Amino acid sequence: MQILSILKNISNEVSKYIQENYYTAQAKFLKQDNFINVSGDLQKGIDNIVNDKIIDLVKAAKLPVIIISEETGIIKLHTNPTHFLLLDPIDGSNNVRPWFTPHPNLVISMGFGEIGKLKGLGLDAIDVCIVKEIFSDNTYYSIKDQGAYFQNNFLKYQLRTSKNISLTEAPIIGVDLDKKVEFSADLVSLITGNIIVRRLGSTILDLCQVAAGQYDAYISTGNRLKVTDVCQPYALIKQSGGVIELSAYYKNELFSNNFLYECLSNQDLLRDIRFKVIASGSEVLFQDIKGLVVPFHNLGY
Repeated sequence: MQILSILKNISNEVSKYIQENYYTAQAKFLKQDNFINVSGDLQKGIDNIVNDKIIDLVKAAKLPVIIISEETGIIKLHTNPTHFLLLDPIDGSNNVRPWFTPHPNLVISMGFGEIGKLKGLGLDAIDVCIVKEIFSDNTYYSIKDQGAYFQNNFLKYQLRTSKNISLTEAPIIGVDLDKKVEFSADLVSLITGNIIVRRLGSTILDLCQVAAGQYDAYISTGNRLKVTDVCQPYALIKQSGGVIELSAYYKNELFSNNFLYECLSNQDLLRDIRFKVIASGSEVLFQDIKGLVVPFHNLGY
């Protein structure tokens, strides 16, 4: 598929650019800019640098898209765009510390699909998704109805989610509990007892681990995740055979499951919509985890 090749080339070029400049221009990359981006986050220098670089490359590829970027919001690159491009130029930027570290967990993430299908299909309108680790050759990608894949310089592998269906046999689960939420006693007991907890400092990379079968599940109940944190991994997990449920909240109220389509005409939603997420390799494990989280609303995804 041509669009997959284009997105791979863009992510590889930007990844190489960051690697080449990270060590020599680190002060600029580490700079904490004194303003809030479109999605409501305090922007680091690296966020803006990479966002601009990717947009320039998308322009050069002459893709007829409207970009939905975590950093700069809604940008039309064509007078009559036929497709959308979801863009999180850097996920995991909090892993860039105020001092030198040689290998921060950072990823570039993009999702591509037809605007005309977005209103009817929601996130299932995403035809191609790609997640590229910046400081390694690891790439995760999915093609609708053709599966999800992992690729690096040594391996190309079709992703399959975990076969674990038990919460009692030390499942590996990514857990994001960044804000106060109500938990059942069973969930508190589970977190402190049976499960092996993992976090990589990048929600997108954590969710890739569910798609790859490295994690059995992932939970985020903090109501803090943004549109571009969840849409691209949604496609990966679905195409690898997993289960993922998103609950969208707008100003602490449940919001439409057609949020992505509505973002195209209301950029403020990128700032104000937040998500709770449960993802799992199997329906059985998903239902067991969901039963432990109080409350968790199903919007139909």
